[in-house]
Amino acid sequence: MNTELYELLEQYEKTKNKTLETKIKTAFSPFRSGSAALVQINSVIGDFKYNAKKILEYINLAQNTEVELVIFPEYALCGYPISDLAEKHPQIVSENEKYLKAISKKVKNTAVLVGFIKQENGKLFSALALLQNGEIKDIVKKPDRKSTR
Repeated sequence: MNTELYELLEQYEKTKNKTLETKIKTAFSPFRSGSAALVQINSVIGDFKYNAKKILEYINLAQNTEVELVIFPEYALCGYPISDLAEKHPQIVSENEKYLKAISKKVKNTAVLVGFIKQENGKLFSALALLQNGEIKDIVKKPDRKSTR
């Protein structure tokens, strides 16, 4: 990534100034075809509202600057490490899935990969959801959740 784009993204993170989106879009233009953005956010464990807000900010920026794919880290939605808390407090999993569905409804053409925690048959898994066009298109689970500790 060039220095100009990095500096613009840092300014945007601090100010959320909408006029910077046009500058970011212009700076990103040489990378337009097949563009992907890797987004590292500082998720807060169990604070789904805050984490979803941060995720949506970057999804909106990506959509407004025509990025084709946005990738968030493992457990971006629920915070890391969430495993022990989710085992003791099952409502964490349902809250996590509720926010995932809400985020998916805000996604347009940009494809988004976001990490979250999933429960299936009484087991917890680290999972990755593909969101696009207002839907959860696919979910992939890690075979062994404990490998993420």
